[in-house]
Amino acid sequence: KELLTKYTQGTGRMQPLPEFAYGTIIGLQGGKIKVDSILKNSLAHKNPITAIWIQDWVGKRYTKLGTRLQWDWSVNEESYPNFKNWTDSLNRIGVKVLGYINPYLVKDGATCKYALEQDYVVKDKENHQYLFKAGGFEAYMIDFTNPEANQWYQTLIIENMLKMGLSGWMADFGENLPLDAKLFSGIDAKIYHNQYPVDWMKLNHDAVTKSGFKDILVFNRSGFTNTAKYSTSFWTGDQMGNYGENDGMLSAICALNSSGMSGIGINHSDIGGYTAIKLGPIKYLRSKDLLFRWMEMAAFTPIFRSHEGVRPEQMAQFYSDEESQVFFAKMGQIHASLKPLFEALTLEANTSGIPIIRHPYLVFPQDK
Repeated sequence: KELLTKYTQGTGRMQPLPEFAYGTIIGLQGGKIKVDSILKNSLAHKNPITAIWIQDWVGKRYTKLGTRLQWDWSVNEESYPNFKNWTDSLNRIGVKVLGYINPYLVKDGATCKYALEQDYVVKDKENHQYLFKAGGFEAYMIDFTNPEANQWYQTLIIENMLKMGLSGWMADFGENLPLDAKLFSGIDAKIYHNQYPVDWMKLNHDAVTKSGFKDILVFNRSGFTNTAKYSTSFWTGDQMGNYGENDGMLSAICALNSSGMSGIGINHSDIGGYTAIKLGPIKYLRSKDLLFRWMEMAAFTPIFRSHEGVRPEQMAQFYSDEESQVFFAKMGQIHASLKPLFEALTLEANTSGIPIIRHPYLVFPQDK
């Protein structure tokens, strides 16, 4: 513990969580009508919901891998009409709205077109704008070593997200800068590779700070030595929706323990995992039993957030049937009852660097 305290004095410690982060956060997709219906039903089951997380606020695209998002970073008014009025109405009943963004822009999108015109993206070794495969489609990557690109992306977050009523988002990706890329500043991509996710989170932090908005929850998965000081929470990335030791629920538990030993004081996982596979006879789809077990585990982590997964229609959901809604509400109530404990531990993480979720070795170092 003393080493972690000293280490995080240099690397930075995570910011306090906003109060709403201690309630149930439900991850939903599919447009306003579907979201409103499931939210109403969940509240009727007395689930202490304080936020909804709608990663598809930008709209969807369909690929061989499943449902992906439209990486263009503006509200899809077809799915979510009168978006600002809607978020305002949810805020009035105590439900915040969270979104999604990453540092990439889908090819042919309106935002991407502007970024290409301004030359705000990473270049390849031939000095052409670097087009890369993004799992079923192609995209470009913002060059954060370009100060103008950095400021433009901050403005995009402020105007298209914060001013539209979002109280936070998943700041995804950032870990895969190509090693042969060319950057505006001239720095070698091999040297800058691990700094890229740090700058990505700093950009998010700076945008929130500049905007003046308070109580914002931004959670990320990628990082390096100094990322924690710009983050309000990490999450453990995209697990398979199964019990696998290497990439399923068990790996999320390992990640929660090991990240705490690395100075990441506040962490959580997608309830039920994210990844699913259905290719011919190969099937890995989340079961109801797995979803229930993950709910139980997540109830004892600081952030209790569900995820529909990459194949929502084929994976068990908390709203799939009455039993699931009841059980999810019960776990949400248990999690909410632990709020005073989590608040105290969050303060400790912020002031001492000791993580909320602690590897047993941190607490019982003499226990072989």
